[in-house]
Amino acid sequence: MNLQTLEKLVDESYLELGLATKDYADAAIVLEQKKYTNEIRKAKLMQSGLIDGKNQSIRDAQLQEAMAKDLDELHQLDMAESRRKFKMQQVQIAVDRACALLRIAELTEEK
Repeated sequence: MNLQTLEKLVDESYLELGLATKDYADAAIVLEQKKYTNEIRKAKLMQSGLIDGKNQSIRDAQLQEAMAKDLDELHQLDMAESRRKFKMQQVQIAVDRACALLRIAELTEEK
């Protein structure tokens, strides 16, 4: 590959990294919002008297049952965040590779 092609590859890789980083950040924000919402719902359930188990194990089981849909949504958001983080890491590897190839080409051309 010539220098112009490699420079273009580096530019495109950085643009893709920017998009992947934004996607990951967006997913992380949505996940944190859901965690916060779940904590508020949990507190409301506790205050309402619906969670009335004699011990912590029973109360935890009641919360799991009452919040099953919320916990499933939280799990799905957590998985989505993980997938976006992995994508961002893959793109970072592509950026690093493109930069290394460009540097090798520059060094080779200098000789």
